[in-house]
Amino acid sequence: MAIAQPHPLPASQVLYHYTTRAIAQEISMAGRITAGRSGLVYLTDVLFRLGWQATDYLALPEKVAEIAIPVPVRILTKEVPAYYGQVQEWTDATGRSMRRGGGHQWAVGGPIPLEVFPWSWIELEAP
Repeated sequence: MAIAQPHPLPASQVLYHYTTRAIAQEISMAGRITAGRSGLVYLTDVLFRLGWQATDYLALPEKVAEIAIPVPVRILTKEVPAYYGQVQEWTDATGRSMRRGGGHQWAVGGPIPLEVFPWSWIELEAP
């Protein structure tokens, strides 16, 4: 995926990583957010409150968002997050929309050292 035009980081200087409860527990034990198959950790500037909204707007293909993990930009010492533009719609083989996309995404080469404790998780509401 090509990097989009520069986009300012949010004024809050906090980005969010969305994941499942099981993976959040793995992050807690490892003390870091590891990169996916792409070699990147994806982040966004929006704190969604409903899991289905995060899953839909971020077009998460293999998981349903259950937990938001705040990532302060100041802890990203290796690199500044690169803006990757708006998430593209995810469609199935017939062209039917599976996830709408439209959320903004940043990415960093993983891993992100971050101690995540259950009390720092932001639990997303179920529909």
